[in-house]
Amino acid sequence: MFFLSNVFKFMFFARVMVLEFLRLAVVHDDWSRFTESIDAFVDVASSIPIAGTGVKRSILVVSSPRLVEVKRLMGLVRGFRGVKSVGLVSRYAARNNVVAVLSTVRLFRGGVLNAVLNHGSYYYREFIQGGLEYWFVVTGDAGGLISELREHADVKVIEHVDALDAARRIGKVSLTRRESDVLKAAYDAGYFNWPRDYGVNFIAGRLGVSKTTLMQELRSVIRKLAERELNRWDYLV
Repeated sequence: MFFLSNVFKFMFFARVMVLEFLRLAVVHDDWSRFTESIDAFVDVASSIPIAGTGVKRSILVVSSPRLVEVKRLMGLVRGFRGVKSVGLVSRYAARNNVVAVLSTVRLFRGGVLNAVLNHGSYYYREFIQGGLEYWFVVTGDAGGLISELREHADVKVIEHVDALDAARRIGKVSLTRRESDVLKAAYDAGYFNWPRDYGVNFIAGRLGVSKTTLMQELRSVIRKLAERELNRWDYLV
């Protein structure tokens, strides 16, 4: 719902413009090109310029089936020009699944984010995989934005996304407060570990519900998370 509220606010203040929800896939001279040869998926959770410093701080969620790939990507990013620092915030590793949360600080000049901000666009999301950066933006100046991007990037894909359909998908798979509590309780109890630390009986007792009720709630949580993941990949064609 956070996405919906921000888009609606943006639409209210820019209602005189014709707004478009775009999916862009771009290639340019940035560390993202290393993912062409590295088996990793990068979700840029946030990327924010720090006022008056000339740098931006980003939070990256890197997923890969192998830890060595994550370490290799970290090394390449750390050595890329303009990158001031790369830090490991947290890491989760299981069989065939490694997720690392990284914090980066780098010089902020040029690039896709700069072009987006120059044209008063709303930056929604960025994913990186296979050497491509996938950007999702709401803009009232699609022509100007794409023109500036093409000055220093190869724009591979430009697709108009149905904003209402995207918003409905996001709202449909958002967890309720109760479902978030159930998910946290199961995660903290090691329910998703292999072998499991504790089973449904233990978790149900902690939450004060029956085993049947807990299993129904867990199925709802897992279904929503699965739909969210599948919806994400629908956009990464």
